[in-house]
Amino acid sequence: MASLLENFEAQEEAVEGFSDINIFIGRNGSGKSTLLDAISLASSFINEIDSLTSKRKIDVVINMRTNRNIKAREEAL
Repeated sequence: MASLLENFEAQEEAVEGFSDINIFIGRNGSGKSTLLDAISLASSFINEIDSLTSKRKIDVVINMRTNRNIKAREEAL
């Protein structure tokens, strides 16, 4: 994870009327989805079940990742 955040420069901007919202902006392939998947998997230690799908979070992440790329599915197996 350290290499992912290397040279990371946070910029903070105040937006009125919103609280508890995080926005990740970056080019394609920069790791936005990977970061969200990591947060989801880390939160599975608190609650293993995804509230939207009623499935285990790890299964949801693996399913989303492998549906994006058939080769990734083979590597996951």
